[in-house]
Amino acid sequence: MVKTIDRFFAALAVLATMSLIVAIFMVAADIVVRKTFSKSLVGAVDVTELVLVISAFLSIPLVFMRRGHVAVEITTDALPQRVRDALEGVGALLGAALFAVIGWLSFQPARMSISAGDVSQDLAIPLLWYWAPMIAGCLLAALASFVMAISQFAVAWRGSKT
Repeated sequence: MVKTIDRFFAALAVLATMSLIVAIFMVAADIVVRKTFSKSLVGAVDVTELVLVISAFLSIPLVFMRRGHVAVEITTDALPQRVRDALEGVGALLGAALFAVIGWLSFQPARMSISAGDVSQDLAIPLLWYWAPMIAGCLLAALASFVMAISQFAVAWRGSKT
């Protein structure tokens, strides 16, 4: 089950990386058009903002799943391994709670924005497409953190890493 979740998050990270490539090309194309024709590329900002949201939020679950986030261990190095594993589990649970709350609290402003018919400035992209990856990324990051918390608590309970 954990491997299946990890593969799904890896696929999302590939999508996030591809969207970052789109952002790079959009910015480069906008610069070329501006330098060549003295005009901005219409929609470049809209598309760049959208793909950056996709890139940022859809990559977070894999980072959490693979424990790729920054951790300062100097304060815990002196503790026994089981205590460190349990503390990592607590940290993962706190991360899960934080992202679950952020994701949940984002539903209301997203719903208001969508019901108001808010769209992007140049291309009139419905803001749903900006909110959806953000909320999905937060909720999936919460899932990844929860899975890692369970894993860390199991390791702490057994007393050794597997």
